[in-house]
Amino acid sequence: VERASSARWELTDDVSVNLWLLNHLKTLRQRCIYESRNNPVVKNAIRTWRTGVVGQHGPRLQIQGASSAFERAAEELWAEVWERPEITGKLSGAQLLNLVVSYEPTRGEYVVQHVNDSSASADGVQSRLYVIDPRRIESPMATSVLVRSADDNHTILGVERNSYGKPLRYSFRDDYEAFGYGFRYRWVDADQIIHEFDVEEAGQARGIPWLADCLDEPPPAAAGGGSSSPS
Repeated sequence: VERASSARWELTDDVSVNLWLLNHLKTLRQRCIYESRNNPVVKNAIRTWRTGVVGQHGPRLQIQGASSAFERAAEELWAEVWERPEITGKLSGAQLLNLVVSYEPTRGEYVVQHVNDSSASADGVQSRLYVIDPRRIESPMATSVLVRSADDNHTILGVERNSYGKPLRYSFRDDYEAFGYGFRYRWVDADQIIHEFDVEEAGQARGIPWLADCLDEPPPAAAGGGSSSPS
């Protein structure tokens, strides 16, 4: 009994969620993405849930006011933008929502940046959305450390925050798939970023992939009961 109890608790630790994520987030994402790509049950579950949230064609806008002409003009403009709100022009509004919603089971979060489309006509809407894979949020320094500045701002998991944990800037790694090459990083102010995830602990900086609860094996633990860097 004592041996079984010891085995059950040997992976416990008392670190914050952010320090835990520093060590395990990449491994959890890898395993969750693998399951979503190779397990048809998981893949269909994500598809079914995504459709339930977004619907077949996504939300529609209906304005009710005193002016029918304004209502009609506003709804037509919204429909035009909603048809291609994403900066590359490849995603409709419904497709964009489907994409970001499907990131939560495998990435635990989604990230969208407000950008300006300078190629739009002068009288058109230039505000667009840029969907960013959350895997690209990464500190330009070693990701196993928490860096604190003289004004008490700190950077962890690619997010620069103030002393209260409010995001100030995000660091994005360019060319995510270009392994073997030097990476470039760019900082984006938090007021341009929509970053959503389930908060499970006070001060949490990043999301935990939802599928992590279904994985057969827990992340590896360090000797002595602490956390270790994933392989």
